[in-house]
Amino acid sequence: MCLFASARGGRPSTYLRIAAAPIAAALILGWFIARARDDRALKRPLKVATGSSATTRMRLLNAFVEGARVEGVPIEIAATKGSVEACRKVESGEVDLALVLGSRDFSEFPRLRQIAALHVEPMHLLVKADLYESVSSDIHSLEGKRVLAVGFADSATLQFSNMLLDMLGLRFESDDPAAEAPRIGAREGGASESDRDRADEISTPDSSPIVAGAKAAAPKPIARAGIVYRANFDLESLAPTTRADEIPDAIFVVSTLPSLRIRELVERFEYRLVPLPYADAIALSAIEEPHAVLPDSHASILHKEFIHEVTIPQFAYQIDPPVPRTAIRTLGLRVLLVGRDDLDPDRVESVLKLIFRTRFARLVRPRLDVAGMKGYAELPWHAGSLSYFNHDEPFITAESIDELEKTMTIVGTIAGGMLVSWQWIRSRKAAARDRRFQVYLMKVSEIDRRALDFEIADSFDVASLALLQRELGVLKNEAIEKFAEGEIGGESLLNGFLAHVNDSRDNITRLILHARSGDVAAHEPQDQPKNS
Repeated sequence: MCLFASARGGRPSTYLRIAAAPIAAALILGWFIARARDDRALKRPLKVATGSSATTRMRLLNAFVEGARVEGVPIEIAATKGSVEACRKVESGEVDLALVLGSRDFSEFPRLRQIAALHVEPMHLLVKADLYESVSSDIHSLEGKRVLAVGFADSATLQFSNMLLDMLGLRFESDDPAAEAPRIGAREGGASESDRDRADEISTPDSSPIVAGAKAAAPKPIARAGIVYRANFDLESLAPTTRADEIPDAIFVVSTLPSLRIRELVERFEYRLVPLPYADAIALSAIEEPHAVLPDSHASILHKEFIHEVTIPQFAYQIDPPVPRTAIRTLGLRVLLVGRDDLDPDRVESVLKLIFRTRFARLVRPRLDVAGMKGYAELPWHAGSLSYFNHDEPFITAESIDELEKTMTIVGTIAGGMLVSWQWIRSRKAAARDRRFQVYLMKVSEIDRRALDFEIADSFDVASLALLQRELGVLKNEAIEKFAEGEIGGESLLNGFLAHVNDSRDNITRLILHARSGDVAAHEPQDQPKNS
């Protein structure tokens, strides 16, 4: 006997109802527990790694953190010594997200994924006021000067500065400016003094980076090569007692506009900003050599195609006198928000929503927008980012309309061909059915002919006519059955066939009646002759 069904009609028994109740309750409870776990995961503080706390980038991040806090998403910030350390923390799972500078080689971090492409941080070249005119007209006026390239070891900022100096034909010789008098020096595999003189004749401030940056094996013009001295100075150590002779002659620094530290240097020590209009030249040189390789750096590759041209606006750091004097062109690196590949996609989507919902997107210039962001990728996109971008895709786009038109054209052509084929097959079948109906019409005509033979004969018997009438009836019934099954003709042919059958039957019936009346007359007694 089945435990879960009663003997009456097989309906669920009391046992099934008793067992179903706790199962349903367990499923509902499990759903609520899973939902609560997901909610707790979404509300868990996000750990974001970034650079020094005394930067404009950090101030931007603080605006984002404040907006996220209002939205109920807590964020913890972890300071790091540059992009490499931040990437390592993401790769190891110590932090969830990191703000890093792009263009570098990320191949050592296989689990790193791009979540957002943010603003571009420009390279600033600051020089003391007495060097401004000479360096602005010829970048090689930096030869023999004390130059500071800001950034921790292995940081993208320091690497970018070294790459630029290398492409301009400049290199660091010593940390101690007193160790050796300034001198002109060639790169490895250097050039003679006459060669350098010849290079000076063909070089210009704008063309020298292109010449210096060309590292193909084929013969090439000899670039100017000079030595600059590495300034042992930490911008974080600036103090009210710092003197002008203690600070470097020139400073390379990558920073979000406007940099608070650069503004202090401009106001206190009268530094000036020099244009670095080399972004297009570097981008073009990527056709020949995609990467800038620096042998002395642990992170030795920069992708030239991801170096951008940036404009620092006039008065960005001082109004009187204006610094910069006019809007200047320079080059920069894009800030990327990265995370590990296993970061919850829902959390990634919530972060992207916060980026565009808080003041963060409005504070940077140009303002961030989804369309510009999703078209730029230096790393594989995180699944959560792709999901967020797809939410903003319109249901009907120009591409989808074009695809629909092409599809409809193909479908219309196929459908038209199928319709013609179907009509042809249908007409063939109809013609075949008509031909089969014609067979029955011919049989009725044959019965008519035989009835006509009886009609013109000298004598005929009723039995033969009755057989014809019976044959006609069988033929009619057979034709109607075939018509009902769809094997023969159309309705018009059926009507004609029935009319023909009825005419034949009436004619045979008339002959039968005529024959029977003749037999009656033959058997009647003759009239007796009258008595005379």
